[in-house]
Amino acid sequence: MKDPIRVMRVVAVLLGVVAVVRLLSVALDPEQRGIVLAAVLFTVLLVGGVVLGVARRVRRLADRVAELRPGAVVIPAYTTAETALEARALGVSSRKWNDMGGTPVVLAALPDRVEVWARGEDRPRWWVMRVAQFPPQPVRGSIGVRRPPSLRLVDGHAQVTVAPAYSAVRATFSGSQADLARAMTALGVPVTGF
Repeated sequence: MKDPIRVMRVVAVLLGVVAVVRLLSVALDPEQRGIVLAAVLFTVLLVGGVVLGVARRVRRLADRVAELRPGAVVIPAYTTAETALEARALGVSSRKWNDMGGTPVVLAALPDRVEVWARGEDRPRWWVMRVAQFPPQPVRGSIGVRRPPSLRLVDGHAQVTVAPAYSAVRATFSGSQADLARAMTALGVPVTGF
């Protein structure tokens, strides 16, 4: 079965293209303005619904991980293209993750490690040990063609790169330096600049 987020994004892009074509037709035929306005309104509502649905998924996953790991610092995030590569390098499944990034995940920071949790699972896919000589790093990850502010954790063996998403709606469109700074602060490494 295809990734539902990927399908929703494709539908949203196609409807956006249709809306742009219809807008261009206004210049040629003023009688079509009602249809164009309806198409634009429908597209805006559809895209808004998709973004809010994804934001809800991120929140639900974060709540679930908080229940399963009481006391852990929970960091909601999206995968990056690097996340899937890092999983495969460790021999861990990247099943149900978009290879281009953008799939909701959660990091659970415990005193000795940071776990990577995927939706619908009862245990982490993998973890990165918290090692003093490898502090969390701010990087630019890849989600499709975007390069959002991202967080990379490394322990000398395993690593993970994600785009923190405390504000899932803002993170969906552009990534968020504020969310990255919040995640790094939660991990005990304040960000002075990026």
